[in-house]
Amino acid sequence: MFNLQSIDFKPIAIFILVVAIVVLAVIVFGSLFWVRMLSDALNRKFENESDKIAWVIVITFTHGLGAMLYYKLVKTKTDPGIFPKTK
Repeated sequence: MFNLQSIDFKPIAIFILVVAIVVLAVIVFGSLFWVRMLSDALNRKFENESDKIAWVIVITFTHGLGAMLYYKLVKTKTDPGIFPKTK
């Protein structure tokens, strides 16, 4: 018969704790990235105001996906960042 007292729950508890820490870290860093991209879109000078409004709406309502799209399509094209491309 199956006996719960014979199971060692310590490794299971450690695994759950590690997974919880990783998930929490992803949530925190994802939220910081989202806020950073939203603030960049709000402060950036676009050629016309409708581009700014569109990007703010996209980032706001699609959260992480919108922030990643903004980063890839706008931010990396205009800001050289830490490692500028050399020709």
